[in-house]
Amino acid sequence: MLMTDPLMDFTDLAPFPSPLELLEHQCLLLSNELDETNAELRACRQRIAALVTMHGSDSNEIARLRRELAARPTGT
Repeated sequence: MLMTDPLMDFTDLAPFPSPLELLEHQCLLLSNELDETNAELRACRQRIAALVTMHGSDSNEIARLRRELAARPTGT
């Protein structure tokens, strides 16, 4: 005798997605969200790298200007 659970019988739910289809859809949504998040993360990393480069250039320029200022003779 085959025991079936009437709550688990999905044959009469034709217009509604099955639990497997719901899970597949959720996995697809999560996968797309992860792809978008990774793309945003890559863009942020590129912006951070550009800012680090700019900071390094600015720091070098500040150090050079300080050396020039220190090397100037005082007018007193």
